[in-house]
Amino acid sequence: MLRVKKDSLTLQDQSYYFEGELFSGAAYALLDGVRQEVSEFKNGKAIGEFCDNYFRGTEVISIIDDSELEGERYEDEEPFLYRQQRFYGLAYTFDGDFCVGEALYDDGCVLKEVSWYKSGKIGFYESYVDGIGEYGTWYDCGGRKSIKLSEQSSFRLEADLTEEEKLSRLSIYGNYFDRALALKNKIAFPFIEQKLDVKRYDMADGLYLSGDGVDDLLFENLISAKGFQGVCKLHVYNTSLTTKSITGLIDKGNLKEFIIEDDKHDLSGAAKEFKASCPGCYIELNREELEY
Repeated sequence: MLRVKKDSLTLQDQSYYFEGELFSGAAYALLDGVRQEVSEFKNGKAIGEFCDNYFRGTEVISIIDDSELEGERYEDEEPFLYRQQRFYGLAYTFDGDFCVGEALYDDGCVLKEVSWYKSGKIGFYESYVDGIGEYGTWYDCGGRKSIKLSEQSSFRLEADLTEEEKLSRLSIYGNYFDRALALKNKIAFPFIEQKLDVKRYDMADGLYLSGDGVDDLLFENLISAKGFQGVCKLHVYNTSLTTKSITGLIDKGNLKEFIIEDDKHDLSGAAKEFKASCPGCYIELNREELEY
């Protein structure tokens, strides 16, 4: 949704325009750096108050333009002050007429933050509340680019996707799948919540997997997915995969390169069996090329 300052709109024939077009989106009205209202428009007509869902359930008193804050915003100089007091509330970031960001502050420190492209499509989201961390980026076309989810002393998940929304990297450490469903309502942009969910994704031609949370069951779902057929290069690094997964990969997909790094499991026998079945595939085990 397009987000602009209300005073950038022009009124003509009882309809509001932005840059010569009937305006649809959110318009922010501010006075002396303090938000007065945010209205939603459709085809040039105001249809009511605009309510953002990014920080739902949050009660705030102060809502301001972040240029009113005291501190170097882009140098993360916390705590931030407003009128010589640590700031509690929401602060908007503007780039000219466009609202391109919003952040929630508590005691002068950022708890949650979101940014948008000028088109209004989300570009970035970050939150760290009650020991739960969430970080995400998006391409300007709207597709997800990267995901990071974590819970203190429990798990960490990281993933990267291409512009075509193909999975190119998945790293899982700890007990993510034991906690994912319980934390569902605390995650603004959920990713996979069960091991079966990886089947929803196509895979990039190069796929990187790492972490002890990548186990045989997750791998079985991944390689049985239709989207795995496009993987040409596979790199697994210190996962929980056993010989069962390595040999189970035979005749799955169209691998041309398979790199295995693992200092906890003896996967040499399975790797040699894979090489014997797929002699044309380059295979490297712990930085040594396997010969047929």
